[in-house]
Amino acid sequence: MLSIRAPFLRPLHAAAAAALLATAPSAASAAEAGTYPTKPIRFIVPYSPGGGSDQVARLIGEKMAARLKQSIVIENRPGAGGNIGTAQAAKAAPDGYTLVLASIAVTANPSIYKNLPFDITKDFEPVGTMASAPVLVVANAQVPVRTFAELVSYAKAHPGRMSYASSGTGTATHLAMEMLKDRTGIDIMHIPYKGSGTAITDVVGGQLQLFVATPTTVADFIKDGRLRLLVTLSGKRLDAYPDVPAAAETLPGFDASSWLGMMAPHGTPPAVVARLSDALRQSLEDEDTRRKLDVMGFVPDFRTPAEMKTLISNEIRQWAQVVKAAGIQAGN
Repeated sequence: MLSIRAPFLRPLHAAAAAALLATAPSAASAAEAGTYPTKPIRFIVPYSPGGGSDQVARLIGEKMAARLKQSIVIENRPGAGGNIGTAQAAKAAPDGYTLVLASIAVTANPSIYKNLPFDITKDFEPVGTMASAPVLVVANAQVPVRTFAELVSYAKAHPGRMSYASSGTGTATHLAMEMLKDRTGIDIMHIPYKGSGTAITDVVGGQLQLFVATPTTVADFIKDGRLRLLVTLSGKRLDAYPDVPAAAETLPGFDASSWLGMMAPHGTPPAVVARLSDALRQSLEDEDTRRKLDVMGFVPDFRTPAEMKTLISNEIRQWAQVVKAAGIQAGN
């Protein structure tokens, strides 16, 4: 009997073994999620040290590390509008030990750069958004406009005669102003700078009429009257400047806030993404985090992985239209 049944049993054993092997990765992932993290986490920041994005990443990394009980090491990989560091993260193992800082650039760059070495919608798992910052349009005090309405009227009466500075091609400030130009039909020349320091000097000095920036960059200049705040390009008025209108008040749905978020390589176990996202959410609820972000000119702005995925999808379409209308290309 045994000799007759053995041939039939062996295939059954083989099938059972194959089934066990097939379930092994998910079992390993579950076990990893239960103990994660067991070693330091690398957080790639695709921008230079010291800037606003880097400062936010370091603050949030520190706060999350305390909750995860494991160190988070910031690794700056600047270049190509954030694409160098982002590409490096896309190639990392999807094990939860490599994260990357995301910004508005990840949704605009697919339209600005040709042949990107990654697909932001396919090669990453959103962990959550971290913070946002409003974008402001300020004018040299000598420019003969005092309101947003006057700016639009003056620019239409003098097409191509006005110019504005931004901190660089493809940045949040550049894209926000180009969207404003598209929605209002005004023609204002873009002068990109490598950072905000020289740009402020030139706008205050009168070489350029306008500057598009985040609040902390221009707050002191607004306060002492060297720059005049005309409009915020975020979806609502700012508490700090309650008398200054938001563009959305006359352009329904207009919102060009700058935002920062966190992503992991595609294939990172869902339980690990959930643990990271929860630690991020808790970190942003911390009062000390809120206070420090405020000093940096940011506000906590947590969105779940699903909500961040929707944000990315919507903004890819939004910026594609803006980039096409403005003729923005890498290197311009």
